Parts: sequence; C-alpha cells; structure tokens
Amino acid sequence: MNRTVPLPLAAAAILITGIVVSISTKPANVFAQSRSSYAEDRAAIEDLQARYLFALDFHDPDLYVSTFTEDGVLDYGSGAVKGRQAIKDVIARMPNPKPVAGKRAGAARHNISNIVIKVEGNTATSPSYWFHYSNDNPERHGVFDGFGHYEDELVKVNGNWLFTKRKIYNEGRDEWAYKGARIRESTMSYSRRNFGKLALAALPAAASAATINSRIDGVQIGVISYSFRDLPVSQIVPAMVKIGLGEVELMSNHAEALAGAPPAGARGDDAARQALNEWRAGVTPDVFQRVRKQFTDAGIDLRILYFNIGTNATDDEIDYSFRMARALGARAISSSSRLSMAKRVAPFAEKHKIAWGAHGHDNVADPEEFATPEVFAKVMALNRYMCVNLDIGHFTAAGYDAVAYIREHHDRITNLHLKDRKRNVPANKQGIPQNNWPWGQGDTPIKAVLQLLKRERYDIPANIEYEYGMHATGDTITEVTRCFDYAKKALEGA
Repeated sequence: MNRTVPLPLAAAAILITGIVVSISTKPANVFAQSRSSYAEDRAAIEDLQARYLFALDFHDPDLYVSTFTEDGVLDYGSGAVKGRQAIKDVIARMPNPKPVAGKRAGAARHNISNIVIKVEGNTATSPSYWFHYSNDNPERHGVFDGFGHYEDELVKVNGNWLFTKRKIYNEGRDEWAYKGARIRESTMSYSRRNFGKLALAALPAAASAATINSRIDGVQIGVISYSFRDLPVSQIVPAMVKIGLGEVELMSNHAEALAGAPPAGARGDDAARQALNEWRAGVTPDVFQRVRKQFTDAGIDLRILYFNIGTNATDDEIDYSFRMARALGARAISSSSRLSMAKRVAPFAEKHKIAWGAHGHDNVADPEEFATPEVFAKVMALNRYMCVNLDIGHFTAAGYDAVAYIREHHDRITNLHLKDRKRNVPANKQGIPQNNWPWGQGDTPIKAVLQLLKRERYDIPANIEYEYGMHATGDTITEVTRCFDYAKKALEGA
C-alpha cells in the first residue's frame, strides 16, 4: 500500500492508515492552543489523515507513527497492534519496491473521501472511505485495486489531534470486510441542534468579541490569575484587558467566586467548608459556562483551570475538578498536589480525557513533591493524560535545566509558569517570597525558554506568575505589565 505491493499487503497498509487517524494526542500540552471552532478541528483532523497517508505511501515509519498517541491502536485484518513501536515495526516490515529490470519502482497511492467527523470537546470520531491505486504491473499502468473504510477515534492534547485508534476495513478480503448492517450511528449522526451549534462554531471568531492577541512570534503569553490575588476577583478581567493578555489560567477559587460560590473560609473553618461542598454538589455546568463567557466576551481565552488537590481530597472532589474544567471549556488542569494523590487523580483524567499537569516546586528532599525529573516521570507514567505544569522558576531553584527539560518533554507539558528565581544554596535555602525576583535579576532562563518555544514552535502556554511582591516597586498591574514587556523583548530577534 505504500508502494506497488500485492493487494493483500496493500490492504494491510490501508488498514494501518485508518488506525493512525484514531490515535489520541499526547497529554503534554493538552490545551496549548486557544479554543478552536469545529471548522478548525475538522481541518486539523483532515490534515492528520493526509499526513498519515503520505507517510504510508512514501514508506516513512517515523512520520507514520507520529500520527498516533504513544498507546495508539492500529486495528487491521491481521489483528490489532498497540503502541507506537509495535505499529512502527509493522510498517517497517512492509515491502519498499525497488527498480526492477530497468523499470522504475512501482508506486501506490491512497485516497480518502466521504469523511464524517464528530467532535466532542477534545475527542472525535471519524468514519471515512479509502481507495487504493497502484502500478504494480509490467506496464506500470495505474489501476484501482482496493477499497474499504476507516473508523477512527481521536483525541486532542495540547492543541494537536492524534489517533487513539484506527480500525481498517478492506472489502477485497473476506477476513477484513465489514460485517455490520450499517456503520455505527454514534460516529455519524448529529442532531439538528448540534448541527446548528457546529455551523455557528465555524463562523469567524470576529463575529463575536475581538480577541486580545498576546501570542508573540507564535508563543502564547498568558497569566495565572493567582498573579492578581490582591485584587477583587471582579477586577481580573479588566486588569488583563488593560495589560493586553489574551490567555488565562484561572484559579479554582477565582472561578468559584465569579460563579457565586460561598467563600471557603480559613483552614479549619468546617462550617464554611460544608457550605462550599453543598454549593458544589448543586452547581450546574451552565454556571461555569457563564464564568467562561465573562472572559470570552473580553477577548480572553480561558485555557487552563488551576485546581489544587489536597491530600484529604475525596474522589467526589477530584471528579468535581474535572467536571468544572469541562464546564469552563478548559483544555487542561494544573494542580499543586502530591505523588500519592496523582495516582488517585490518574483514573479521573483518563475518564474525562482531560490533561492534568503536576505543578512543580523546589523541595527536592521530599519524594512526594513534584520537584525532580524523576517524580515528574512517575506522574507521566500513570497514563497519557498525566502531564507536567512546569514552573521554570521553581525548577531552576531546584537546580535543574528548564530548557533541556522542555526540549525533551515538550509534548507532556500542559503549560509553563514564568517567574525568576535564583538557584537554591543548600546551606542557605531561601523561601519562595524571598527568592523571587523582578525578571532579569534571578537565574531562571526566561529568555532561553521563550526562544526555544519560538524556534521549535512548541504550542505551550507560557503564563506569567507574579510572585516577587517582596521586591516589587509598583502595584500588581504595573509589575505584571513589566513581566509581559520583558517576555515580548525576550522574544525579539533569533
């Protein structure tokens, strides 16, 4: 199928092609892009399907498997294979025709058509037809020699669509032929109401509010709302508009305050906590959808929910954090927590198919702390939705190289926190308030990190976290503006 090959092999290749389309994206930056419309998602999925076919027809196993998630499944006539390496092994074994007896090598080409794509948040399904042509004959005449259809399952992580599963049917082989009466309705049908929503979603964004563009040379600069912790929650949106920041990582307490929740109260205030839990039990998704609208109407993309998971969190609270993220339209959750809690979070991330980024700190002596590459590796090993929210300031204070880490793990990073800290001196370790500096006065490689994102086109939100109040000379809005100006200048030039 990649080239001129016998029909059985061609059919196998076609089947493989279909599988790639359904592979899920890695959870590293799951939600690195601004909220996309149906038209944008459809274009990205069709592009993925086309890249898959080019990789197949030109016999490029590395490109081929890059269209799958790490645990993607290729299900074809000879059985299902799981994981990139297993899929690559199948593709690498396929014949790669060579010139014979003075004739050029044969070639094969795939076409895909009748593509139906149903998008639901960060997942999608897509049935489609495939056709195969080759010139594997003495005259090198092109002939039609195969057809069937794909059933794909896909996931979007960090703004990128990947196949989680592709099922390939080949009507030229009895064992691969489709045996059902009709294709699965779940992959085909839209209600009139949903179709209307999709049509509206495809309209240009300009038809609604003007978008604040804080994407500089391809690098999305945003802010975590924690930076505005000394302002009334109602002033977060106006502050962002004034500064010109178009992407927010919203703290859960800010989201709930904007939604009208009762305050959590101080630690140990059981009555306040009970009141908040009762409110959470009764809140409906439309309440948080209205919170998102406050940002959307101002031209701000609410991309990430920051929701801390304490060691006493219940399963209901963990599930609530994901339901809240979905209602807000967030593409990922970032969270300060512990390794033991990450193990409890992992099944919920898998259930909701939302990436969860472990927020790093600098306490390398605690094996439960998200502070070392080794602990981050344990988090990511839990499943493909468990990722890293890399705080490059804390990572530097802990003694690690943020640039090297991002280069190696960029596809498993939900977002960055930008701050400037100095490397900790073991004998004289300073606390976070003391060791947090106006940008340019610490050791954190902010410029090098931003230049890396720009150069490699990593779509990872880089969010300002203003935390150097002890050394500040201006008010919050002034200092966050200075951070934004620093980021813009850092992105100038090569």
